[in-house]
Parts: sequence; structure tokens; C-alpha cells
Amino acid sequence: MNEHRFSIQPGVIDILQEQLVLPSANLQRCYDQISSYHLPGNQNIAGTQLTHLREPFRSLMEAHTSRTTMAIDVPVLITQKSARPVLMICAMDALPPVPTSSFWQGRAVNHSFDVGLGVPFSLVDDWSIPRGSLFSNLAFFKELLEHFDLYITDIYKLFFRVQTGATFITSNSIQEYTQLANPLGENVHAAILKAEIEHVQPRLIITLGSAARQAMAKLIQQTQTLRQWDAELQMYQWNEHIPWIASPHISNAANGTKKLLLQHPRYAGIDGVYANQRLAKILLHEIKLNQFL
Repeated sequence: MNEHRFSIQPGVIDILQEQLVLPSANLQRCYDQISSYHLPGNQNIAGTQLTHLREPFRSLMEAHTSRTTMAIDVPVLITQKSARPVLMICAMDALPPVPTSSFWQGRAVNHSFDVGLGVPFSLVDDWSIPRGSLFSNLAFFKELLEHFDLYITDIYKLFFRVQTGATFITSNSIQEYTQLANPLGENVHAAILKAEIEHVQPRLIITLGSAARQAMAKLIQQTQTLRQWDAELQMYQWNEHIPWIASPHISNAANGTKKLLLQHPRYAGIDGVYANQRLAKILLHEIKLNQFL
């Protein structure tokens, strides 16, 4: 396996501290812990609290008194030894276990106050002994990392649930949250994402899954009708300079959608031990074919 490292550009921390959290959230400490997470005894990323959220996030959280499991997966840049073009991968949001999960047993967490911090797709975990979903996810990311530096981020930075009886409603299905406006009247999620893209200047954007694709289209007021998933990747534009590819998600829940793509005759010659490895190779094939490199 090629060596990889996690880093972040200081400008991205500035963006997050200007629009998502206060400086008191200490994101630099979070990124320092991510960078040293692979060292023995360092498997900890300190979280933050509701009071360290910026407006309008804080007021919305305070208004939802039955809020629970708040979490932020911070953006990360994964690189190898030399700098290469950046591929930006956009997922939907963090997804911590529900508060009734055994995952939380023995953990001192106040679900209505604490905000967990982590990394998308659990990519901070040990790549040499991947467990759970990381095993199949790595087949995708490692293949892309052979050709690009990877900037991985979420479209909705803050995740939370609202409990209604025995039901938990996720934040990405709450219109009040997905359409949340900043003090300038802009969609706050679009404003953060736009600032990230302008700072990172990726060669290409890839969204993973239907939810991220639809969220991206709404945020940029995409006028082109989104197609139903079929046996082809979907090509769009972020702007006139940055292409955007909508891909099926890499989770096992999207296996049906992925199967349509993986079984297309045009990709019969693209091999791979795992489905997600073949998906990454198909993306690389289309990137080269469309001269996005």
C-alpha cells in the first residue's frame, strides 16, 4: 500500500470557522489529532459543543429541543508524497449511530449538547487492518489515490437527529435545515461548499449517491434535469471550469444502482477484485475519456 497522509489547508479551517463553528471549537486541534491518529495511543478526536456552533446553526439546534447525535465530519485532504491534481469527493453528511445503539455504551456523551467530530467514511482508521465498511470503502479511495490527491467533504456539514417518540428524523430530511440561510440570505450549505471549491480548486468534483447528487443540484440551482440512475455515470458542471460527475454511492445499500453500471458492456474489460474498486476504475476511465485530467 502506498503511504498516505491527512492534511488540511489553513484556508479551509478559516472557512469553517467563519461559517460553521467558532474559533473556540479548536478545529486545528481536531486536525492535529487526525494527523497523528495512526500513532499508538492516539485514537481519539476531541469533539466540540453546541455553544461553539456559529449562527444560524446554533439557533436552529437550540430550537429543536429533542435534538440528538450531532456530528460533523470535517473535510480532509489525502495525499501521497508529491502534490497532484485534486479530486473533490462530496458525500451527504456524517451518520453517527442512533442514540440507542450499543456503540454509545460506556461513552460519556451528552447527545443534546455534544457535537462529535470525525472524518468522512471513517478514513482516519487504520488502513492496514480495515474493519467494517472501511474494508469496501478503501477499495474505492485507494484506486483514486493512485492518480489524484483526494479532498473529501460533506455537503451538509452538521448532522443531527430530531427524536419524535421512538422515531429519529435525520437533518438532511428537514427542509428548515437544508434550506437554512446565513445572515446574507444565502443558503448556508451552498455558501460553505462554494467557498471550499474556490479555495481548493479541484480538477473535478464527484458526488456519491442520489442524496448528494440531488443536494448538489439544489445548492447550485442546477437547471438540467437530473436523470434516473441507469448504466452510465452522469456528467454535469459545477461551473464553466469544473466538471461534476454523479456516481452511485459506495455503500452496500447502493449495490443495485452500482450493478447497473458495473455490468455495462462498455466496462467489461475493466477488472477489479471488489465492486468499489471497479467503480473507481470506471470513474478513472471516464475522466480520461472526457479529458478531465
